Amino acid sequence: MPFYHQLIPDLAGSATVVKTLILAKDLELTALQEIRAFPGAEYVVSVHLEHAGDTWTLVVSAREGADLDRIHYAVRTTEERLKHRYKLRHDPGPSQ
Repeated sequence: MPFYHQLIPDLAGSATVVKTLILAKDLELTALQEIRAFPGAEYVVSVHLEHAGDTWTLVVSAREGADLDRIHYAVRTTEERLKHRYKLRHDPGPSQ
């Protein structure tokens, strides 16, 4: 899986951060692994990415018996971390 890096100006305007461009399906897999690493979030079975342009959010599904408070914490924390590291790459799809 190739990764592409892009320099993006920091919000303060003085610094730059390097973010990795990533496809939505790869971001979903990464998010699932990171969320499941949190104690109490082992019940998460899938992660879906909802996005519009560069704005995105994680939506998860969990098995019955899950601790929803722990999962909510894991999802929000993971989402924040991933948004800091990655920029969504828009794949143009197959050429016609």
